[in-house]
Amino acid sequence: CFNQLYKIEPDVFLAWMEILKAVPKAKLWLLRFTPQGEENLRKQAKKLGVDPSRLVFHDQFPREREFRIKGLAELFLDTPLFNAHTTGGDVLWAAIPVLTLPGENFAQRVASGLVFSANTPSLIARNLEDYKALAALLASSPSLRANFK
Repeated sequence: CFNQLYKIEPDVFLAWMEILKAVPKAKLWLLRFTPQGEENLRKQAKKLGVDPSRLVFHDQFPREREFRIKGLAELFLDTPLFNAHTTGGDVLWAAIPVLTLPGENFAQRVASGLVFSANTPSLIARNLEDYKALAALLASSPSLRANFK
């Protein structure tokens, strides 16, 4: 997830921690926040039984290197509260599968439109349980992820 901190709601963070528990070698790559924001997420991860070192924070990428760097990710987990907009398009251009969970309003449905346009509608989850299951399956299966690149 390369999105802003305000887009990460507690239920989604909990889901991400459950995904990390289900996929022991996975890491969650996040945009660098304030030091307090990073510390709070690390503390919460530890409280939920996930090694805080599995949360990897990075600074904004220089625009000229952004696609190449984002292309190193294996799966993009969208934030349901406020979907990826520009970031979602960037990640798809970098050939990274985007898993999204649409909501009711426009800001919660943008990524599902992007994913549908990329001809990968099976990456549009129906609910949070579906989102977690799809994420764990995709994160555990390089060959399955390859079908969506």
